Amino acid sequence: MVLNLSYKSIKQISPSQTCHGVTITSVGVATLLFLLVSCLPAVSQEVNKQKLSQFIGSWEGSGKLFGKPAKFQLTFAFALNDKFFHLEFRNEYSVDSQTYAMDAKAFYAVSQDSLRGYWFDSRGVQQPVTVGLGPSTLISFWGTPQTERGKTVYELTNEDELRVTDLVQRNGVYEVFGEAVYKRVQ
Repeated sequence: MVLNLSYKSIKQISPSQTCHGVTITSVGVATLLFLLVSCLPAVSQEVNKQKLSQFIGSWEGSGKLFGKPAKFQLTFAFALNDKFFHLEFRNEYSVDSQTYAMDAKAFYAVSQDSLRGYWFDSRGVQQPVTVGLGPSTLISFWGTPQTERGKTVYELTNEDELRVTDLVQRNGVYEVFGEAVYKRVQ
């Protein structure tokens, strides 16, 4: 049986009312709504974990960074009793025979409605990050108005291939500064 309850119908329920042979009380409706709402955080947290599980593993990629050929390494894992999603990252690129590398780590709290966390890297940069999840994408929005803002789009093209695009926001417009295709190695 499906009960179609709107705010108006709930408002009109008397202390005890019968609907399709079921006695509904205002206390019963309040209890039902409380139970439904209290279950949502656990359900959405599990949905987040299921979506994130697709990315778990070690990845190696190649592409471009600042217009130069680059190599990338990336590992995703759950951490600290599965309460956090952890990323480890490394990139390397060369300019005029000089090799540059950056290492980074990020931790995102796996919560009901969103993933929020921080990125820390070997440049000494610490960025707040908010993550949005799609069926096969993870979009990381990072930075602050005082530093820089950008986003990184992680898109699974299949279970063993990941396309990553890094964009920085300049004058309200996102500009690509890095692109890579990764293969799962573990």
